[in-house]
Amino acid sequence: MRRSTLIMLSAVVVVGLGIATGLISGFWQPEDDDDDEQFPPPTVTVLPPYDASITAIDEVDVLTDATDPADLRDVFDDVRADRSEGDSWTVTIRCASLQPSDDVDPTLATGRFANTQEGLAETGLESVDDAEFETTGRRDCEPGDPTTPGAVTMEQVLTAIDDAGLPAPNPRDTSRVCRNLGCLERTTTDLFTVMVWPTAEDAEDWADGLILDVILVGPVTTVHFEAAPPAPPFTAGEPTYDRAAFEEALAPLGPIG
Repeated sequence: MRRSTLIMLSAVVVVGLGIATGLISGFWQPEDDDDDEQFPPPTVTVLPPYDASITAIDEVDVLTDATDPADLRDVFDDVRADRSEGDSWTVTIRCASLQPSDDVDPTLATGRFANTQEGLAETGLESVDDAEFETTGRRDCEPGDPTTPGAVTMEQVLTAIDDAGLPAPNPRDTSRVCRNLGCLERTTTDLFTVMVWPTAEDAEDWADGLILDVILVGPVTTVHFEAAPPAPPFTAGEPTYDRAAFEEALAPLGPIG
Protein backbone atom coordinates (compact mmCIF):
# COMPACT_ATOMS: atom_id res chain seq x y z
CA MET A 1 0.00 0.00 0.00
CA ARG A 2 2.77 2.31 0.90
CA ARG A 3 4.67 1.40 -2.27
CA SER A 4 1.59 2.18 -4.41
CA THR A 5 1.27 5.60 -2.80
CA LEU A 6 4.89 6.46 -3.63
CA ILE A 7 4.42 5.41 -7.24
CA MET A 8 1.33 7.56 -7.55
CA LEU A 9 3.11 10.57 -5.97
CA SER A 10 6.02 10.16 -8.39
CA ALA A 11 3.64 10.10 -11.33
CA VAL A 12 1.97 13.31 -10.10
CA VAL A 13 5.37 15.05 -9.79
CA VAL A 14 6.41 14.00 -13.29
CA VAL A 15 3.11 15.14 -14.80
CA GLY A 16 3.35 18.46 -12.89
CA LEU A 17 6.84 19.09 -14.16
CA GLY A 18 5.69 18.39 -17.68
CA ILE A 19 2.83 20.85 -17.41
CA ALA A 20 5.12 23.50 -15.93
CA THR A 21 7.65 22.96 -18.70
CA GLY A 22 4.92 23.27 -21.30
CA LEU A 23 3.66 26.48 -19.74
CA ILE A 24 7.15 27.96 -19.68
CA SER A 25 7.88 26.98 -23.26
CA GLY A 26 4.51 28.31 -24.36
CA PHE A 27 4.72 31.72 -22.69
CA TRP A 28 8.45 32.46 -22.83
CA GLN A 29 10.67 32.26 -25.82
CA PRO A 30 14.30 33.24 -26.08
CA GLU A 31 14.99 36.43 -28.01
CA ASP A 32 15.34 35.97 -31.71
CA ASP A 33 18.08 37.82 -33.50
CA ASP A 34 15.57 38.61 -36.24
CA ASP A 35 13.47 40.76 -33.88
CA ASP A 36 15.75 43.74 -34.52
CA GLU A 37 14.77 43.66 -38.17
CA GLN A 38 11.11 44.05 -37.24
CA PHE A 39 11.80 47.22 -35.23
CA PRO A 40 14.26 49.42 -37.18
CA PRO A 41 15.81 52.39 -35.36
CA PRO A 42 13.88 55.66 -35.72
CA THR A 43 15.03 58.01 -38.44
CA VAL A 44 16.69 61.26 -37.36
CA THR A 45 15.84 64.46 -39.22
CA VAL A 46 18.96 66.39 -40.24
CA LEU A 47 18.09 70.07 -40.30
CA PRO A 48 19.79 72.44 -42.74
CA PRO A 49 21.70 75.34 -41.13
CA TYR A 50 19.49 78.29 -40.24
CA ASP A 51 19.33 81.35 -37.98
CA ALA A 52 16.08 82.42 -36.34
CA SER A 53 15.37 85.72 -34.62
CA ILE A 54 12.24 87.25 -33.09
CA THR A 55 11.49 90.47 -34.95
CA ALA A 56 8.16 91.30 -33.27
CA ILE A 57 6.01 90.02 -30.43
CA ASP A 58 4.48 87.41 -32.73
CA GLU A 59 6.93 87.19 -35.66
CA VAL A 60 10.01 85.05 -36.31
CA ASP A 61 12.46 85.73 -39.15
CA VAL A 62 14.50 82.76 -40.39
CA LEU A 63 17.60 82.95 -42.60
CA THR A 64 18.81 79.88 -44.48
CA ASP A 65 20.18 78.91 -47.88
CA ALA A 66 18.17 75.68 -47.99
CA THR A 67 15.58 75.75 -50.77
CA ASP A 68 14.15 72.23 -50.88
CA PRO A 69 10.48 72.39 -49.76
CA ALA A 70 10.93 69.42 -47.39
CA ASP A 71 13.93 71.10 -45.74
CA LEU A 72 12.01 74.35 -45.39
CA ARG A 73 9.13 72.51 -43.73
CA ASP A 74 11.57 70.84 -41.32
CA VAL A 75 12.98 74.26 -40.43
CA PHE A 76 9.47 75.64 -39.86
CA ASP A 77 8.55 72.70 -37.63
CA ASP A 78 11.76 73.14 -35.63
CA VAL A 79 11.04 76.84 -35.09
CA ARG A 80 7.48 75.99 -34.11
CA ALA A 81 8.69 73.48 -31.50
CA ASP A 82 10.83 76.21 -29.91
CA ARG A 83 8.02 78.77 -29.71
CA SER A 84 5.57 77.35 -27.20
CA GLU A 85 5.04 80.74 -25.57
CA GLY A 86 2.77 83.45 -26.99
CA ASP A 87 -0.66 83.19 -28.57
CA SER A 88 0.37 82.84 -32.21
CA TRP A 89 3.41 83.21 -34.45
CA THR A 90 4.09 84.15 -38.06
CA VAL A 91 7.27 82.63 -39.51
CA THR A 92 9.03 84.04 -42.57
CA ILE A 93 11.93 82.07 -44.08
CA ARG A 94 14.30 83.97 -46.38
CA CYS A 95 17.54 83.40 -48.28
CA ALA A 96 20.45 84.22 -45.99
CA SER A 97 22.75 85.27 -48.82
CA LEU A 98 20.33 87.63 -50.61
CA GLN A 99 19.71 91.25 -49.71
CA PRO A 100 16.07 92.37 -50.11
CA SER A 101 15.61 94.99 -52.81
CA ASP A 102 13.06 96.25 -55.31
CA ASP A 103 14.27 93.61 -57.76
CA VAL A 104 14.82 90.69 -55.38
CA ASP A 105 12.40 89.03 -52.97
CA PRO A 106 14.45 86.53 -50.92
CA THR A 107 11.38 84.95 -49.26
CA LEU A 108 11.42 81.15 -49.46
CA ALA A 109 8.42 80.20 -47.30
CA THR A 110 5.90 81.54 -44.79
CA GLY A 111 3.85 79.89 -42.08
CA ARG A 112 1.62 80.49 -39.04
CA PHE A 113 0.62 78.53 -35.97
CA ALA A 114 -1.26 79.13 -32.72
CA ASN A 115 -0.65 78.07 -29.13
CA THR A 116 -3.83 79.31 -27.43
CA GLN A 117 -7.51 79.96 -28.07
CA GLU A 118 -6.68 83.63 -28.58
CA GLY A 119 -4.10 82.59 -31.13
CA LEU A 120 -6.66 80.46 -32.96
CA ALA A 121 -8.93 83.49 -33.20
CA GLU A 122 -6.04 85.59 -34.58
CA THR A 123 -4.95 83.08 -37.21
CA GLY A 124 -8.26 81.48 -38.12
CA LEU A 125 -6.83 78.01 -37.49
CA GLU A 126 -9.20 75.40 -36.09
CA SER A 127 -6.79 73.69 -33.70
CA VAL A 128 -3.43 74.31 -32.03
CA ASP A 129 -2.30 71.13 -33.79
CA ASP A 130 -2.84 72.79 -37.17
CA ALA A 131 -0.44 75.09 -39.00
CA GLU A 132 -0.35 77.11 -42.20
CA PHE A 133 2.76 76.66 -44.33
CA GLU A 134 3.57 77.39 -47.97
CA THR A 135 6.66 77.90 -50.06
CA THR A 136 7.08 80.71 -52.58
CA GLY A 137 8.55 78.51 -55.29
CA ARG A 138 11.99 80.12 -55.13
CA ARG A 139 14.52 77.35 -55.74
CA ASP A 140 17.85 79.17 -55.48
CA CYS A 141 19.57 81.62 -53.17
CA GLU A 142 22.39 82.56 -55.52
CA PRO A 143 23.00 86.30 -55.89
CA GLY A 144 22.64 87.61 -59.41
CA ASP A 145 25.31 89.52 -61.29
CA PRO A 146 25.43 93.29 -60.67
CA THR A 147 23.50 95.38 -63.20
CA THR A 148 25.67 98.52 -63.01
CA PRO A 149 27.35 99.20 -66.40
CA GLY A 150 30.97 98.07 -66.34
CA ALA A 151 30.45 95.97 -63.21
CA VAL A 152 33.08 93.31 -62.47
CA THR A 153 31.77 89.97 -61.25
CA MET A 154 33.16 87.80 -58.49
CA GLU A 155 34.14 85.11 -60.99
CA GLN A 156 36.11 87.63 -63.09
CA VAL A 157 38.13 88.77 -60.07
CA LEU A 158 38.97 85.27 -58.86
CA THR A 159 39.85 84.08 -62.38
CA ALA A 160 42.17 87.05 -62.98
CA ILE A 161 43.97 86.43 -59.69
CA ASP A 162 44.34 82.73 -60.44
CA ASP A 163 45.55 83.34 -63.99
CA ALA A 164 48.26 85.66 -62.64
CA GLY A 165 49.49 82.92 -60.31
CA LEU A 166 48.72 85.00 -57.21
CA PRO A 167 47.72 83.34 -53.95
CA ALA A 168 44.07 82.91 -52.92
CA PRO A 169 44.37 80.48 -49.99
CA ASN A 170 41.29 78.75 -48.55
CA PRO A 171 38.49 80.48 -50.52
CA ARG A 172 34.96 80.25 -49.06
CA ASP A 173 31.59 81.86 -49.70
CA THR A 174 30.77 84.32 -46.90
CA SER A 175 27.81 86.01 -48.59
CA ARG A 176 25.61 85.33 -45.54
CA VAL A 177 26.96 88.47 -43.89
CA CYS A 178 25.87 90.58 -46.86
CA ARG A 179 22.44 90.82 -45.29
CA ASN A 180 24.02 92.98 -42.58
CA LEU A 181 26.70 94.71 -44.67
CA GLY A 182 24.53 95.49 -47.70
CA CYS A 183 26.69 93.73 -50.31
CA LEU A 184 25.41 91.39 -53.00
CA GLU A 185 28.14 88.76 -52.83
CA ARG A 186 31.23 88.08 -50.73
CA THR A 187 34.09 85.57 -51.00
CA THR A 188 36.82 85.39 -48.36
CA THR A 189 40.29 83.85 -48.53
CA ASP A 190 42.99 83.80 -45.87
CA LEU A 191 44.63 86.73 -47.64
CA PHE A 192 41.87 88.90 -49.10
CA THR A 193 38.09 89.35 -49.41
CA VAL A 194 36.21 90.20 -52.60
CA MET A 195 32.84 91.95 -52.31
CA VAL A 196 30.32 92.97 -54.97
CA TRP A 197 27.98 95.88 -54.12
CA PRO A 198 24.59 97.00 -55.48
CA THR A 199 25.83 100.47 -56.47
CA ALA A 200 29.07 102.36 -57.05
CA GLU A 201 28.26 104.55 -54.04
CA ASP A 202 28.09 101.48 -51.78
CA ALA A 203 31.46 100.23 -53.04
CA GLU A 204 33.10 103.63 -52.59
CA ASP A 205 31.71 103.99 -49.06
CA TRP A 206 33.18 100.60 -48.14
CA ALA A 207 36.55 101.43 -49.71
CA ASP A 208 36.71 104.84 -48.01
CA GLY A 209 35.52 103.66 -44.61
CA LEU A 210 37.68 100.56 -44.22
CA ILE A 211 41.02 100.88 -42.46
CA LEU A 212 42.39 97.84 -44.32
CA ASP A 213 44.08 98.07 -47.71
CA VAL A 214 41.32 98.18 -50.35
CA ILE A 215 41.42 97.92 -54.13
CA LEU A 216 38.34 99.16 -55.99
CA VAL A 217 37.92 97.15 -59.21
CA GLY A 218 35.43 98.73 -61.59
CA PRO A 219 32.42 100.56 -60.16
CA VAL A 220 30.94 98.06 -57.67
CA THR A 221 33.62 95.53 -56.67
CA THR A 222 36.14 95.80 -53.84
CA VAL A 223 39.11 93.67 -52.80
CA HIS A 224 40.42 94.27 -49.29
CA PHE A 225 43.38 92.52 -47.75
CA GLU A 226 43.12 90.88 -44.37
CA ALA A 227 45.54 91.51 -41.53
CA ALA A 228 47.52 88.26 -41.65
CA PRO A 229 50.69 87.09 -39.91
CA PRO A 230 53.79 87.26 -42.11
CA ALA A 231 54.91 84.13 -43.90
CA PRO A 232 58.37 83.28 -45.23
CA PRO A 233 60.18 85.02 -46.81
CA PHE A 234 58.41 88.00 -45.23
CA THR A 235 59.63 89.41 -41.94
CA ALA A 236 57.56 90.77 -39.07
CA GLY A 237 55.74 93.96 -39.95
CA GLU A 238 55.80 93.35 -43.72
CA PRO A 239 52.68 92.46 -45.74
CA THR A 240 52.19 88.95 -47.07
CA TYR A 241 51.05 90.18 -50.48
CA ASP A 242 52.24 92.43 -53.28
CA ARG A 243 49.57 95.05 -53.94
CA ALA A 244 51.20 96.06 -57.21
CA ALA A 245 50.97 92.47 -58.46
CA PHE A 246 47.25 92.30 -57.62
CA GLU A 247 46.61 95.66 -59.26
CA GLU A 248 48.40 94.49 -62.39
CA ALA A 249 46.32 91.28 -62.50
CA LEU A 250 43.03 93.11 -62.00
CA ALA A 251 43.71 96.15 -64.20
CA PRO A 252 42.29 94.54 -67.40
CA LEU A 253 38.90 94.17 -65.67
CA GLY A 254 38.31 97.90 -65.21
CA PRO A 255 39.54 101.05 -63.51
CA ILE A 256 41.51 100.36 -60.31
CA GLY A 257 40.91 102.67 -57.38
